Amino acid sequence: MTLEKNLRILEKEDLQAVLKVADPLEKAIVLTGTSSGLAANELCDLKVGDFKRGFDPNSGIVTLKLRRKKVSFDFMTFLTPEAAQAIEDYLSLRNIAKLKQ
Repeated sequence: MTLEKNLRILEKEDLQAVLKVADPLEKAIVLTGTSSGLAANELCDLKVGDFKRGFDPNSGIVTLKLRRKKVSFDFMTFLTPEAAQAIEDYLSLRNIAKLKQ
């Protein structure tokens, strides 16, 4: 049985509060998940190439063409410009950290 507290739907203010304290990776994950509706395992399976292939520099929107492995179902979803920017920000920081090693 589902706990009553787990039935609460997050509000916009809840998301804003999380993003205020999130580090760049967390921000990219949260915005990607909320923007795309992907499940946790699908988020984990995303590759940088998926992002780069689907990025439209004119609109800032990312189109992801993916496959649900469990059911062999192809589908498409989208990332908002805000989510795309969060991913770009994280990848930039990650690349800088790699260069310093």
